[in-house]
Amino acid sequence: MLIVRFAINQVPFVLSDRLGELKDQNAKVSIIQYYEYIFNRIIVEFKPKNDEGGTLPTYSIELSRKSTYDQVAAKLAEKLGVDPLHIQFTTTSSPSGLPKNTLKRSANLPLQEMLVPGHVHLGNQYNVLFYEKLDMSIVELESKRLVKVTWIGPTLKDEVL
Repeated sequence: MLIVRFAINQVPFVLSDRLGELKDQNAKVSIIQYYEYIFNRIIVEFKPKNDEGGTLPTYSIELSRKSTYDQVAAKLAEKLGVDPLHIQFTTTSSPSGLPKNTLKRSANLPLQEMLVPGHVHLGNQYNVLFYEKLDMSIVELESKRLVKVTWIGPTLKDEVL
């Protein structure tokens, strides 16, 4: 067991087990980095967006609130066994817990902003994002344009296709 003793403003602190685990993972750990890690960690539950049969799994993953969209997608992709660019996230509606808005992929979008504002709780966090496995890359999907076609038949009535 690793025990670290230090003082801030003459107040003694002792850190043990968790600091040792981080050192074992070859992380460069200082006391400040450790407390930053503790402060920013969050447990996010990833639920499938379209799961009528109940066959797709739900995952709970510990992440940092500072993690970017791509880092979050990479962590979930490890669990799902798919390419991170083939995952799309959807926010949760706070009162109902149902899928709400699809998130656009952005390199600078942190997890804290991906979650519904007011739904991120410090301490024992439990937050939800919906995921969807895509057949094509999210980059390709977001570059497509929506086209509305109005077909005027022989009767000259508007029929939307």
